[in-house]
Amino acid sequence: MFSWKTIKSLLWLALFALLVYSAAMFSMPYYRHYALEADLKDIITYHFDPPELKALILEQVEKSDAPINPSDVAIVFGEKGSVVLKITWSETVNILDLYSRKIDFKIELNKI
Repeated sequence: MFSWKTIKSLLWLALFALLVYSAAMFSMPYYRHYALEADLKDIITYHFDPPELKALILEQVEKSDAPINPSDVAIVFGEKGSVVLKITWSETVNILDLYSRKIDFKIELNKI
C-alpha cells in the first residue's frame, strides 16, 4: 500500500510542521513584548504632560494583545519631568495541550 519511503517522508513533514507551529506559538509573546516596549519608549520620550502621558501609556497597553491588567502597570512621576514605568505580566504558551510553559515578561523604562 504505502512504501516505507512515503511513510518516512510523511513523518518528517509532520515533524517539520510541528516545529514551525511551535516556533510560531513561542515567538508571538516575545514579539508582543518587544513591540510594546518600543512603542512605550517612543511615548515616554516625546510626551511630557503627566496626565496625557499616563493616558497614552494605558491606551497603548490596552491596544497591545498582551494580557496586561491595569494593576500590572506602575507609573511614577518624579521631579524635573522624570518618569519610571514598570510593567510585569505572564503568558502561557500551550502547544497542542501536550506542552505548556509560562513566560514572565517585564518592561522597565526610565526617562530622566
